[in-house]
Amino acid sequence: DNWAIMLRPWYRIPEKAKDDNNPDIEDYTGRGDATLVYNRNGHEFSVTARHSLRSGDRPHGSVQLDYGCPLSRLLRGHVQVFDGYGESMFDYNHRATYIGVGISLLEWF
Repeated sequence: DNWAIMLRPWYRIPEKAKDDNNPDIEDYTGRGDATLVYNRNGHEFSVTARHSLRSGDRPHGSVQLDYGCPLSRLLRGHVQVFDGYGESMFDYNHRATYIGVGISLLEWF
């Protein structure tokens, strides 16, 4: 009851070479991802992994770790760590590491 797994494959619709702004995006963002989530007493841990499923000089991917916890009845805290390729469209082909911290507002109405 505390575990969940999600697999999300995707397919890129081919474009004409002259119109393709990101011809190598699949080599960086991959062809799908897998997420594993564990929840216990309101504390949620998750890991999401992606890989290009390529070999040679094109084996790129990423991993994202998330943690969320209740801070009060109306607030929830979040921490996220991302390392790899494809965190955003702007820098999909550059490896980066990001750390994020946030707060969610719950049930205000």
